Amino acid sequence: MKKTMLFSLLVFFAFAWQIQAQEVQIGSGSETGKHLPIEPYYGYSYSQQIYLASEINASGTITAIKFHWNGAADMSDSDEWVIYMGHTTKTEFTGNDDWVADTLLTEVFNGTVTFPSPGSDAWITIDISDFDYNGTDNLIIAVEDNAGSYDSNNNEFFCSATTTDRSIEYHDDNNNPDPANPPSASNVQAFVSNIVLVGITPSCPAPINVSANPTSLTEATISWEANGGNTWILEYGPSGFSQGSGTVINNITTTSYDLTGLTEGQSYDAYVKADCGGGNYSSSVMIRWTQPAQGQECQYAIDMPVVSDCSTATPYTLDFSSAFDIGTTSCDTYGSNYGKWFKFTAPNSGKVSFNHAGQTVEVAVFDSCGGNEILCQGAYTGNSNTDTSSVAITNLTAGQTYYMLVWRDANSGSTDLCLEEMLYSNPVFSLTPVGDCANNQFNVNVQVTDLGGASSVTVSDDQGSATQQLTDTATVTFGPYTEGTNVTITVTNDTDTSYTDSHSIQYYCPPANDACSTATEIASFPYQDTLDATHATNNNGSISVCSNVMNDGVWYKFTVGTAVDNITVSVSPNGWDAEVQVYSGDCNNLSCVARSDSGGTGRSETLTFAPSDNTTYYVNVGYWDDDDGAEGPFTIEITGNSTLAVSQFSTSDLRFYPNPTTGIIRWNATGTVEHIQITNLAGQVLMDTEQPAGNTLDISRLPQGVYLLRVRMDGNEGVYRILKE
Repeated sequence: MKKTMLFSLLVFFAFAWQIQAQEVQIGSGSETGKHLPIEPYYGYSYSQQIYLASEINASGTITAIKFHWNGAADMSDSDEWVIYMGHTTKTEFTGNDDWVADTLLTEVFNGTVTFPSPGSDAWITIDISDFDYNGTDNLIIAVEDNAGSYDSNNNEFFCSATTTDRSIEYHDDNNNPDPANPPSASNVQAFVSNIVLVGITPSCPAPINVSANPTSLTEATISWEANGGNTWILEYGPSGFSQGSGTVINNITTTSYDLTGLTEGQSYDAYVKADCGGGNYSSSVMIRWTQPAQGQECQYAIDMPVVSDCSTATPYTLDFSSAFDIGTTSCDTYGSNYGKWFKFTAPNSGKVSFNHAGQTVEVAVFDSCGGNEILCQGAYTGNSNTDTSSVAITNLTAGQTYYMLVWRDANSGSTDLCLEEMLYSNPVFSLTPVGDCANNQFNVNVQVTDLGGASSVTVSDDQGSATQQLTDTATVTFGPYTEGTNVTITVTNDTDTSYTDSHSIQYYCPPANDACSTATEIASFPYQDTLDATHATNNNGSISVCSNVMNDGVWYKFTVGTAVDNITVSVSPNGWDAEVQVYSGDCNNLSCVARSDSGGTGRSETLTFAPSDNTTYYVNVGYWDDDDGAEGPFTIEITGNSTLAVSQFSTSDLRFYPNPTTGIIRWNATGTVEHIQITNLAGQVLMDTEQPAGNTLDISRLPQGVYLLRVRMDGNEGVYRILKE
């Protein structure tokens, strides 16, 4: 599903006070990742934070402090703390070396901090040595983690943003910083940890949990919790305004106030303080937020009409430099994406075409805000402002409102957008090549699965075949074409001929020995073959029989009758990186015998192995890696003095006659002949017959010459030579 943002709300600063058994809470923000008050994911850390007297608004003895932990994971390797407190006139840190001297700090805690079991967030209470806070100076709190190990990087403490850099911190896996001489800080930040100071009470408590919630493009509600007060003062204005120069609302007796007349996309600050009477006011709690802009969120989507003709309509120009970071979608799950939300009403046809001209864009469509995703895809690439591209959005319910997100991966450039009603959609079809390799030809099966709302469709090719018209879904065949021909098939919607679709297809016959089951059988040594394996297919994927995984390339096999001495296999590739492996067994149960992959592109591979009597060996020549790289031309040479057995059958098991023959060959067999394949001596398959009937085969159409009959009988294989006269 598309990740949507409810609104772009930046809580920049939210300080509050909470009275509960003489406690002052400072900060209620939800910011994490600020390394405050410690950094659990590192071995050591040290931080200092400034809390303003105007925020504390109280004096007295502080007996304990609390930090707000997210409860993500165990903290047993980050629980050895030293805590210091002190008075300061300092209001911010001005650089990475602007630490407060340890001589101005008092150690108030040195020991093990107790954390509850992880699972939910909690305020961690730390009892300290009593610290008398004067209520006039600012309060500085320093925390040192000396555990020396680290916990999960998911562990965090909640922080609130400030208007100035009120924290300084250092973290490292190996160096334990000395508070008397701390190193340059890792970060100086406009954040402080949410904290509770136990033992003191402000005379006029400020409201807590102040929030801003935009309710429209120009309206927002400011809310808070009373925290003991009953009358409040609200002041607001554009972000950065000085207090006293904003719009002031006095004598508010409810814990919320609705602001109107705001500007969409504008960032605002609001200050809320309690009026306790007699001139006694709490300090102000500030909240910063940004009003949403049109198109920024689904609920503020821009209306886009569906027109009858985009070529005459005025498009919407989407300027990506003013677009919004919309997060990620199901079809674009990485990087920064910039775009806007639109909404449209589906026309009576239930189909629209999303058209754009300009920058590359992507589009997602939903049936409601936060609802079901109907479509998520790219709208293809426009290379200039004159390029147009379109995406069909179909199966819509007429009259229903749909929401559309349009974006690209950069906040620059622009695109013209238009939605056009589609009266008819494109027909849907697929192409499948069917090889006739005995004649170096192929056909193309065209399967039409959807007529696209047309009463009929016309199917044609660019090679001069007769066109065919379909009134229903069906499969039609075009061809034959010469092997390697690039064929373009076009399907036209006869009801609306402006909608056509074309696809191209090309087919090459693989070598006859493309698979282990059709391996070229070698009758005697020495053997040499030159073959172009460019169009070999990776039938069974990668071959992992030997230690190095390689492609399923082209295959040879031979059966050793009597082993005399070693057999050597040498492969010389032309312009590609080959590997050669030798196996024993059968195609369904291969065992590694030897392999060679020592050379690089265009270099020969040679291996030598000692054969065994009465054993069949398979030689695989293919691309060296397992990523289906292309094979190419090569020469293979196999030498050795062993005696080969061409057939696994004895003459009493299977006998062909007459041999030589003028056309008809017959056979006597003790079993069932399941398959006969006829190849020439170059390995090209000329005939291929499953379960031949009548113990006869007609090869009269073949020219004179010597042919190999590859026979499978009762699961066994054999090769026979036949002379055609």
